[in-house]
Amino acid sequence: MCIALKGSSVWHKPTIGHTGQTRLRTAFYMATLSAAQSNPVIKTFYDRLRATGKPMKVARCAAARKLLHIAWAVVKKRQPFDQNYVLKQQTT
Repeated sequence: MCIALKGSSVWHKPTIGHTGQTRLRTAFYMATLSAAQSNPVIKTFYDRLRATGKPMKVARCAAARKLLHIAWAVVKKRQPFDQNYVLKQQTT
């Protein structure tokens, strides 16, 4: 009897999750393609994930999630995006 451990399957390549709204998920994924090249916060996050050996799609999905969190914070706090926000919080 062979028992496979969780996550040990190699039958197919991993895909992006299909939960949530398809259009919103696609929009954030596509926005991440641009943000990973031009937004300094997302770019450093994406580059750090790729440097640690994460596959490209995994790093992009994680960056898309981070972009979603940033967008939510901007809307929730009603403040413009500040790329130095984390640095300001660490110094105080």
